[in-house]
Amino acid sequence: MAGKIPQRFIDDLLSRTDIVDVIDERVPLKKTGKNYSACCPFHQEKSPSFSVSPDKQFYYCFGCGASGNALGFIMEYDRVEFRGAVETLAQRAGLEIPTEAQDNDSKEDKQTPILAILEEVAEWYSLQLKEHLQRDKAISYLRKRGLTGQTAKAFGIGFAPPGWDNVLSRFGTTAARRQALIDAGLLIDKPEEGRCYDRFRDRIMFPIRNSKGKIIGFGGRVLTNEKPKYLNSPETPVFHKNQELYGLYEARKYCKRLERFVIVEGYMDVVMLGQHGLHEAVATLGTATSDTHLRTLFRRVEEIVFCFDGDEAGRKAAERALMTVLPLMEDGRQARFLFLPDGEDPDSLIQQEGLEAFQRRLNRAQSFSDFLFDHLQGGEVPDTAEAKAMLSKRALPLIAQIKEGILKQLLMDNLAHLTGMDSQRLQQWLEHDQPAPIKDINAYQEPAWDEAHPAEYADYAPIGMPAADDNEFGYPPYYTEDEEAFSSPMPLTGKKEWKKKGGKKQKGEWKKSAAKHEKEEPIGKVVRMTPCRAAVLTLIRSPEALADLDIDLNYLHSFADSEIHFLLELITYLRHQPEAGFADLAAHFDFANNPSCRFLNQLSEISYQADADDGQRYLRSNLIRLQIDAIQQQYESLQEKLLKQIRFTEEEKQQYRDLQPKRLELQQLLKGQ
Repeated sequence: MAGKIPQRFIDDLLSRTDIVDVIDERVPLKKTGKNYSACCPFHQEKSPSFSVSPDKQFYYCFGCGASGNALGFIMEYDRVEFRGAVETLAQRAGLEIPTEAQDNDSKEDKQTPILAILEEVAEWYSLQLKEHLQRDKAISYLRKRGLTGQTAKAFGIGFAPPGWDNVLSRFGTTAARRQALIDAGLLIDKPEEGRCYDRFRDRIMFPIRNSKGKIIGFGGRVLTNEKPKYLNSPETPVFHKNQELYGLYEARKYCKRLERFVIVEGYMDVVMLGQHGLHEAVATLGTATSDTHLRTLFRRVEEIVFCFDGDEAGRKAAERALMTVLPLMEDGRQARFLFLPDGEDPDSLIQQEGLEAFQRRLNRAQSFSDFLFDHLQGGEVPDTAEAKAMLSKRALPLIAQIKEGILKQLLMDNLAHLTGMDSQRLQQWLEHDQPAPIKDINAYQEPAWDEAHPAEYADYAPIGMPAADDNEFGYPPYYTEDEEAFSSPMPLTGKKEWKKKGGKKQKGEWKKSAAKHEKEEPIGKVVRMTPCRAAVLTLIRSPEALADLDIDLNYLHSFADSEIHFLLELITYLRHQPEAGFADLAAHFDFANNPSCRFLNQLSEISYQADADDGQRYLRSNLIRLQIDAIQQQYESLQEKLLKQIRFTEEEKQQYRDLQPKRLELQQLLKGQ
């Protein structure tokens, strides 16, 4: 049974491994002084900038910034997950991987029969495309779409015949196998009605594989007028839509050296591009592209091209993708945006134009920076002081999310050119501009409501919102002396030195009152602690705090903030992987390099505010506070519309009515913590 790998084994494995030997087996190294060097395997270069230190057992590239230990190198170079890298080094060292004891109902125990039954059914679907009596309509559809038999075989495409119990009767021969079919999402079980039947019927079947090539789910395209046209497997113990990409395994299998990925909309887009020799296309599974998707792709390539329809819906989807990729951009990474002609998709276009013409479109796709400023300008040239000020106000918070480097500076230079301002002055605004404090809307001093707004808005007068001093918890800041410090696992207990204003040092617990902190000066760099960061630390230290948490987090999705998005991804991941340890989280979310986790790099020697036994209450309080902040943000957005006398939609009217009672409800919850 595969369980969690103990941290002590990982530490012992690294101590037995010489990183120089590991890398030299894959990239020939040359002795240069006390270190070794080579041309970096992770980016194109002519002069060696890749250095390996035998003393520190660490590698670093001065060109692209790639760095890590032996495990990190194996993950990046061999393109394997964390466990795969551990297995590689363990086999090399002649060690057997131990596992920590797990309950009989562990995740691995649940996954084994599900993965096995999915493989069986996938083979059967493929066979039905060749042998079933009604296969002709499926084959006719695929041929009409231009698909060849060789391509269908390469992607494992099959046919789910008509009928309600084909899979059930053939594979559900025992109670255990029937339960495995239900857990795999292949059967729909309705015990209250006494019914159990096949989920996929009369559909073209596209198997979905994980990064190891194992089938974890299916997508089915209907052959009749039944709705929906496309049907995916539901969430299961092995299949999570917001983490998987269709075609990723095939891209890595059929393309020896991937240099970019193209994100398209549908299965047939991926398959048809692959048939024409473009093996770099992937598709999301009925969800918007997420941070998790993009991090997965950026770990393997430096360039991603988003492919969208050229209509209004396509533009809006592109803007959402822009906001998702923005915090992940850094020097060496590229994101491009390709808009197709009206009525065309990648499937149809590559059949009309061919591979070379389609590749030319990809190469001419709009760059990240151009699309960012086009989006910010809204198609207008900022030719007035007001327009330039508005552009700066919109651009600076977005540019601030990008990792420090040349790309960020060039974006600042571009903004300076568009606004006519000095780039250094803009940089000062970027560094010192803080989020506006929560306003006391009850003190609002605009003209009388009846004079400023039409009578039809009488029901939407300003509502009271939380004031700036609404902070009964008084979060003290965290401090760390080493800005670049990063340890694994992160120590979350201990003491910190404080210096009285009189100059005398003394030891002090972190659990001092906020008032006492205000009278003392910390030694080292201030790390601003927010409810979001506090919630992240709680989850990293005590993942069990998430158990039975029943807070609705929908309001948090309105935040355009990379750390909030990271928190939501962390919550989603831990709900599906509750036994994940620090090493699993650090590898999955790339703590060392992920801009959204940058604050973690500065917290290696701090203590932790909440007691372990109080983790859930502390997490709940911070999530509630974030919800209140989100409501404030939505209120201010609607308030701005009212001030400009822009009419509300019916949905916005209802949203405005709901804000006040929801805020009051959350405040009551907060007081009851």
